[in-house]
Amino acid sequence: GGCNDAFSGFGFLAFLLALLDLILELQADADMGGGTGRRRREASTADGGVINPWESSVVQEAGVACYSMYRGYLNALAVEDDSPDCAKRFLCEAAEEAAQAGQLGKMIANVA
Repeated sequence: GGCNDAFSGFGFLAFLLALLDLILELQADADMGGGTGRRRREASTADGGVINPWESSVVQEAGVACYSMYRGYLNALAVEDDSPDCAKRFLCEAAEEAAQAGQLGKMIANVA
């Protein structure tokens, strides 16, 4: 049991993916004018090209921040049980790195 079992890593990953999915949905709504209540399967440009949601700087910031937090979490899990300060340091470093990704990164660091 406890926080250091293998399944807690998957739980944290699921949380980060749900958070990233929410950010993608909100970004897609903002890009399409929002408020319609209808989802399109894919957005397209005037010349018929498909818009890649990963080209958005907001989405890239969110992806980098989520990656930083997950990497820090895995590093904290790998620390021996007799050094909890080391695990806390990994999480603090991950939060600092995530916050460097921009305003959205700061929010993800605070939430995660």
